[in-house]
Amino acid sequence: MPGFVDAHVHLVFGNGDDHGSTRSVVENAGLDTLGEVAARHAIECLRGGVTTVRDCGDKGFVTLWLRDEVAAGRRPGPRILAAGPPITTPGGHLYWCGGAVASAAEIAVAVQRRRARGVDLIKIMASGGNMTSGSDPLTPQFTDDELRAVVGAAHAAGCQVAAHAHSTEAIRAATAAGVDTIEHCSWRAPDGTLKVAHGSVVEIVERGIHVVLTMAGIQRGLLSDGADHTDALQLVARKNSDTGNLRDDFSWARDMLAAGARLVLASDAGVRLTPFDLFRLTIRCGMEALDLTASQAIGLATLGAAEALGVETAVGSVELGKVADLVALAGVIDDSTTHLGPIRQVWQGGCLVVQDGELII
Repeated sequence: MPGFVDAHVHLVFGNGDDHGSTRSVVENAGLDTLGEVAARHAIECLRGGVTTVRDCGDKGFVTLWLRDEVAAGRRPGPRILAAGPPITTPGGHLYWCGGAVASAAEIAVAVQRRRARGVDLIKIMASGGNMTSGSDPLTPQFTDDELRAVVGAAHAAGCQVAAHAHSTEAIRAATAAGVDTIEHCSWRAPDGTLKVAHGSVVEIVERGIHVVLTMAGIQRGLLSDGADHTDALQLVARKNSDTGNLRDDFSWARDMLAAGARLVLASDAGVRLTPFDLFRLTIRCGMEALDLTASQAIGLATLGAAEALGVETAVGSVELGKVADLVALAGVIDDSTTHLGPIRQVWQGGCLVVQDGELII
């Protein structure tokens, strides 16, 4: 099958057992150390069958360095699309990555600076997030005008915009501003309950905005057979679940898919409890949460993801003229398949790079 395309990772994050330990890696390490952290995680991505990643937030633009090292053949790793430090508010979600702005003028400078550094996309934190204490995932961080200014400046420079958005109001504003992808899209009201804005769903479909569902560790911990996670992970997963059931938690996503929304499966690897080499579990989460066959879920993590990133002419499917990024899994995949793997081989650009989980280059 095509190499997996993980549309949402954080290569410099620590993948700890909790938010604090995951964040401390970024806050306390120098840029040289973070570069090596990212390089190690890039290898883990390859071992997990991921041949293209979109890094949705780093510190000090270190993933741009790694992107260029990989492209030049000096380091092993997947093809990397990098955002650099995400644009956020002072004290807002991921402010400790160094991308906080406090005015419309600073927003314009932030976009210009990132384009000058050569980023592949602009990442903006339209709402707060759970990983940053003091930020509120249930409320927006930017005004409608500020989001439109970011999108306008980025699009004028030929650059996509990815919007982190948990709150319903932030999703509405990001959609109206014309972002290219909405990350997480959790539809949370100010009281924390699920509140889908159906008018925004219609607009998402009409605008062709991709919705990136991040099936991270706390979603993997809800997989019904429980074979691939620990008791501790299950406890954290249930604590963060609305229903205690993965399929029920994502009924809203199945409705969006039925309405014609362009959904993508991604991992958010690097956040707590989410290693980089188990992307196949993200695909399994998509199968269970969205009532998909294995081939349908793989499609959302290969060609669907490549289309969201704008790289579908090169990767995402096995076609004449595309890059020969391939993954070979043990076993047969058909409509009755419930598990994927193990991964036997990973090919990158026509070269075998992983055999039975081991890097061979």
